[in-house]
Amino acid sequence: MAGAAKQKNQPHTPMMQQYLRLKADFPDTLLFYRMGVFYELF
Repeated sequence: MAGAAKQKNQPHTPMMQQYLRLKADFPDTLLFYRMGVFYELF
């Protein structure tokens, strides 16, 4: 549990910051993110 509590105090990763910003502007849009050699859909 200590690890989970520690993570709450850390800011979002750059990828998550970008995701949150884009979803706020385009809530009904699917986002493809390149994660290494693969793409993930959010």
